[in-house]
Amino acid sequence: MKITYKINFVCSEDLNSKENIDFEFVKEGNYVPRQGFYLGGKFCALNNSYYEVATDEAIVYAACFFPRNRVVGINGEIDPSKAQKVAFNLIAHLADTYELRGTYTTRK
Repeated sequence: MKITYKINFVCSEDLNSKENIDFEFVKEGNYVPRQGFYLGGKFCALNNSYYEVATDEAIVYAACFFPRNRVVGINGEIDPSKAQKVAFNLIAHLADTYELRGTYTTRK
């Protein structure tokens, strides 16, 4: 079956929102994750998943959290530019190590 993974990095609110999806990729698989999974050595918490029986396709929404001290600004809130840099570095690692290609979306 074709599984589309929609990954959100760092942000923890409204994970299924189109604006919060940082990385999307498609893989063939035999099962849809039900709890969590590792993506390039980082744990991804499963937020939601859908399986369409008629088309034998699934969509998985997950969040990959990083240590907050790497992505917060001086005011203690998540700094989007730092979060994007961390996300981009992980995506580059996935491409180099696992030959995983996908679509990266830069947040506003």
